[in-house]
Amino acid sequence: MNKMNSFRKHLYRFSKILLLCSTALICVVCNRSPKELQQNMDEAEKILSSHPDSGLRILEDIDTTLLKGREDKARYALLKSIALDKNYVDTTSFQVLKPALDYYEKKGSADEKLKTRYYEGRIYQNRGELENALMRFLYAAQDSVKCKDKEMLAKVYVASGAMYYAQYDYTAFMDMNKRAGNIYHSLNDTVYYLKACMRVLLGAILTENKKESNEMLAICQRFPDQTSSTGYDINNLKVSYDIIFGDSLNLKKDILDLKSKPNLSFQSIMNLAYATFLDGNAEESLKYLSEANAYLASGKCNLDDSIKYNSIAPDIFVANDMPKRAIAAYKDYIENITHRHNYLFNSQLMFTNDKYKLELDVAQQKYERIHSQIVASLIIALCVIFLLVGLFLILRIKKQRKELRENYRILTLKYGDLMEDNRRLEIKSRELIEEVENLDKEKIGLESLLKSNHTLNSEVDKIIKDRIEVINDLIREIVTDNLNTHTQLTKLRKYIKNDKERFLNYLYDTVRAAYPKVLAKCISAGLDKKETYFVCFLAIGLYGKEASSYLGVSNSNKFSARLRKKMNVPEEYPTFRQYISNLS
Repeated sequence: MNKMNSFRKHLYRFSKILLLCSTALICVVCNRSPKELQQNMDEAEKILSSHPDSGLRILEDIDTTLLKGREDKARYALLKSIALDKNYVDTTSFQVLKPALDYYEKKGSADEKLKTRYYEGRIYQNRGELENALMRFLYAAQDSVKCKDKEMLAKVYVASGAMYYAQYDYTAFMDMNKRAGNIYHSLNDTVYYLKACMRVLLGAILTENKKESNEMLAICQRFPDQTSSTGYDINNLKVSYDIIFGDSLNLKKDILDLKSKPNLSFQSIMNLAYATFLDGNAEESLKYLSEANAYLASGKCNLDDSIKYNSIAPDIFVANDMPKRAIAAYKDYIENITHRHNYLFNSQLMFTNDKYKLELDVAQQKYERIHSQIVASLIIALCVIFLLVGLFLILRIKKQRKELRENYRILTLKYGDLMEDNRRLEIKSRELIEEVENLDKEKIGLESLLKSNHTLNSEVDKIIKDRIEVINDLIREIVTDNLNTHTQLTKLRKYIKNDKERFLNYLYDTVRAAYPKVLAKCISAGLDKKETYFVCFLAIGLYGKEASSYLGVSNSNKFSARLRKKMNVPEEYPTFRQYISNLS
């Protein structure tokens, strides 16, 4: 029974887990649009820049009821807004863009937020709400560092500049177009770069900034073949430059260049009217002023164009002796400029309030970014500290290991040196034992000579006793271990050798004095030194074996036989020793 209950519990848990997993899988699957619709959106996004009309058709063919999930709906909304704008459909409703606004403001990347806010600003611009449009453009550009779509960012700057231009804020207009120009220059887009430079040139002329005007004019003149593709008339801007900065030297030339252009705009006609007036040609300036008045009468111009006309017309009318028309133009100018100032004053109040709110939002976001940066910096600093400590410990351990290996190497070398010293000591010990044995043999031989032979010459007897005493001293020196170094051992060996030679020389002199016949026979037989010493030992009574042992002769019988032959010993002497004794 217990087993059955346990099985039921496990089965219930397994069924519950399976149900939860299935539900999650169904939610994921149901939250994604069909693959075909996603592919259509991919295709539309690819061709929007080059073929916006085709991209719009692809998007309009998509059945929006099949779109699943907020992400896909937001993507479609943004693509549709882009397509409408690129096809010059100036929509004033947020209905299309709203899904993108709701989703991307919370979950979008920096580029997605940039695009959504830009097209939101474009809708405000189409509705004539320029202050709101500028707010959205500024809000779009506040995360410019994170944005990867630099071309889109440049469009935001250009749009912001247009709003500032409408507010007569020419300094901000120039600043925005400079930013856009820098981006287009980095993208190697010459046409849009020139457009931005010409707008900056226009702003510099309006603000009477000669230095900026000269810089922008120099840039524009570097591309004379491409200025016409920008939509701006460089000749018209040159005439404006000459008028504002009083460049009378170039004024005539620039007037002629501008006259040669077909289909002159209202601004170009107004520039020609005022430029010819400044050049002293009042009649021609009146002709251009009449053309400009025809533009105004056609209704193609706005309030700003009317203000410009009425600001120039009084001087031209006065120069052409038309005081009534001059006064009328001046009255129109006062009325128009008052109307413009009232509008700007009211819109500026609204703009200031919105700008204040935006600055608060920007300051709050800046604070959050700084706070995040501080936290990130602290974490990085701690990581760096731990890394440095770890690196220090690793280096220390490596150093200790290196020292241990070095100590081991030194100890190994010392052990090798000790083993070598031990080997030398063993050799030295064997050599000392050998020396003692040789000295002991020599001593025994000399002592036996003294005991067995009582007929020795007193001089020879004294020499042998001295030699025995020296041998006793040497043996004592070796046995008491007073020889501590290899140098002392070498000196000892040299002393033994010298003393032995001294002993043999004494023996030789004694035998020569005591037994002259023996030495004479050795000399006549041509014996060498060793052979002569052998004969001397036999002369004082030693046997051939004893003499051979003392002189280091390996085979005394062969040695005696060779001497016997050299000295022509008669065969009647059974031994060589008897022959020498007989000579003695």
